[in-house]
Amino acid sequence: MREFYYKVNDNSMSGDRIFFNDEVLIRETTDVSINDICAIANEVDISKLDLRRIEERDGEFLLTASNSEVKPEIRSSILLVGKIIMTYKNT
Repeated sequence: MREFYYKVNDNSMSGDRIFFNDEVLIRETTDVSINDICAIANEVDISKLDLRRIEERDGEFLLTASNSEVKPEIRSSILLVGKIIMTYKNT
C-alpha cells in the first residue's frame, strides 16, 4: 500500500484536531470503516482532497466533517483515495 503526505487545506476536521496547514499521512486503500477519517477526491478540484468520515446509505455516501460548521453532504458517488493514519501539526 502506498502512503503519502498531504497538506490540509481547511478546518473541516477540527473536531479531530486536524487543522489548516497540518500535514496528514494518507494510506491509499478502499478498506475503511465508519470511524476512519478518509481522503476523498474533491468533485470541483481533484488536486484537493476532502477529509471526511464516510457512511454508505442506500447506495449513496454520507460525508461528515467533525467541524460542526460544515454540513454533512450526500453524494451519489465518491473517489476514495485512502484513510488518514497520522497527523503532523504545523504550528
